[in-house]
Amino acid sequence: MRRVVLVLAIVLAVGVGAVLVAPSFVNWNQYKQPLIAQVETATGRSVTIDGDLSLSLLPKPRLSASGVTLSNVEGATAPDMMRLDTARISVAAGPLLQLRLEVESLELVGPRIELERLADGTTNWRFGPQGSAGGAGDAAATTGQDAAADRRALPEVRFNDISIRDGTVIYRDAVAGTIERFEDINLGVVAGSLAGPFRAEGEITSRGIPLSLRLALGQLFEDRGIPLSAGLSADGLATSAEFSGVVSGFPTAVSVSGGITVASDDVGAVVTRLAGAGAAPPALSGPLAADADLSFTPGTLAFNDIGLSVAGTTAAGTATVTLGATPRVDVSLAAQRIDLDALLAAAEPAPPSADADPTPEVVPGVAQSAPAGLPDTVAVTVDLKADAVTYRAGVIRQVNLAGELVNGEFILNQANAQLPGGSDISLFGFVATVEGIPVFDGQVEASSDNLRGLLDWLGQDVAAVPADRLRKLDLAAKVRVAQRDLTVSAIDMRVDSSQVRGGVAVALRRRPGFGIGLSVDRVNLDSYLPDPAAPTDAVPAEAAADQPPPDVAAEAASEAATAAPATPLGALAFLDTFDAILQLQVGSLTVAGTPFSGIGFDGTLQGGALTLREAGIADVAGTSLRVQGAVGGLGARPDVDLRLQAETPNAARLVDAFAGLPPLPAQPA
Repeated sequence: MRRVVLVLAIVLAVGVGAVLVAPSFVNWNQYKQPLIAQVETATGRSVTIDGDLSLSLLPKPRLSASGVTLSNVEGATAPDMMRLDTARISVAAGPLLQLRLEVESLELVGPRIELERLADGTTNWRFGPQGSAGGAGDAAATTGQDAAADRRALPEVRFNDISIRDGTVIYRDAVAGTIERFEDINLGVVAGSLAGPFRAEGEITSRGIPLSLRLALGQLFEDRGIPLSAGLSADGLATSAEFSGVVSGFPTAVSVSGGITVASDDVGAVVTRLAGAGAAPPALSGPLAADADLSFTPGTLAFNDIGLSVAGTTAAGTATVTLGATPRVDVSLAAQRIDLDALLAAAEPAPPSADADPTPEVVPGVAQSAPAGLPDTVAVTVDLKADAVTYRAGVIRQVNLAGELVNGEFILNQANAQLPGGSDISLFGFVATVEGIPVFDGQVEASSDNLRGLLDWLGQDVAAVPADRLRKLDLAAKVRVAQRDLTVSAIDMRVDSSQVRGGVAVALRRRPGFGIGLSVDRVNLDSYLPDPAAPTDAVPAEAAADQPPPDVAAEAASEAATAAPATPLGALAFLDTFDAILQLQVGSLTVAGTPFSGIGFDGTLQGGALTLREAGIADVAGTSLRVQGAVGGLGARPDVDLRLQAETPNAARLVDAFAGLPPLPAQPA
């Protein structure tokens, strides 16, 4: 009997050993095609396994495969949607005896996933059985009860360790024309079951920025709050984001709510790295702190009770993202005070080189990169307010900016502010893309009850102008801005009692260009000049101490006069620094008590030469004057070629009228 038992034991051991060892000697590659066929039927995509399949049961069940690819949809950029160098899975043997699957490790090495939205708006991540469209309609047909039943039918599986090594995810959007790469993905994931709880932690690189991330999600219960927390940090930029909240409505109507916080030691550095070109505005340099209540429901992401602090400026508001065929973003922020002086204190750009040309170089035969226009794949509304903005030691009040981006066009509904000096300014219009260039067309209106105070705030010294002048301003005009071209047309401006109409065009190039066409009804220049009878202020004692002795000053003045005699036309050298087309009309001008009427000027200034088509005065002291010709060499020694026509009944009276005019400023030749 003992011999029989021993024989049976030996037979059983050999049988079990054979069962455990035999898989190591089986060529599992012969099962590739049946396995591939099953996956292809389920996904509707082609699958290849270029490497070997292997299965072993000792010391623990282990399956591995290499060289796995999953094909992409037709029209996609990459031929394969997924490529995987190696996949290894091992399971615990003990739980298998209890009909439970416990995955001790699942290792995915070198996965590369290509996600893409094609030009027609379709995506490549929708799968369906062969012969099925697998679209959204099929997914919508699944009821909440079916989803719950499917979840209950899931086998009991535990994942102790899922690791992803050297992964890459690429997202291409042909509609928006963007490509995003996420590289060096190394993640570790733990799942208590297919229904959670889940934990993930690892690193990823985006736009060259190494990021650390973590995620924790509780077990998926129906109609019960499921805890969710997530964190993302860029240690190299001292920036982090944290979220803590709950998931509700699983599985039929999932929603997420909770609190989110973002912090950064230097938001400017973050913007620079994310933008990928150039430095962020110095005004953004400094710490960032933000928090908000976040809520997500199918189709809507909302940030409420936003608290924002950037470089010492705080604001509050809301932001909502509505998902759909054309996503919509609505932002509303309000700040009590913005210290613009402090924000711009560090903004001291290096002076441009004299040889620098702000216009882009055009190389014949070489394709030039087209400027980016406004996006038409998203709709945006903004409403920004500030109670007070400190600038140039003054306070701008009630600043308001409201606009919306729709169909690739930005509509500026309102931009207004109360400026120092009892002044108001408002601007409205729209920005459209013309030949790839954003162009602003709008209207500006401004008024001031204390123009002198406004000019003082802008740094203009008007102390010499009599106190009863520069009191009132009213302005209305159309504005067009396209890159470095500015056009102000339909100008209707009143300064004190003078009315100005016309337009001005400015082209900012290496050599600026101007087009000026203005008409003025009347100007009394005498009322804006200092009273010659008024006493001049005495030189302060400190300044007098720095003055040279009278004999030294006189000698220096004599030497300067001998070496370089003054010439009035020498003061016109600045006219060789720009080009212009000038058309001016003045109805009435009073200078030194002499009235001039019907003043006209029509000329072109180019390359330091003035071509005078016609200039004249209809009446001065009973005389009419007309001048034509040219003046060249304005940058060196002027070359004058003018023809003067005059009709006067009294030449002596004309001489007396011009004799009272102030002289032209002189400059050494």
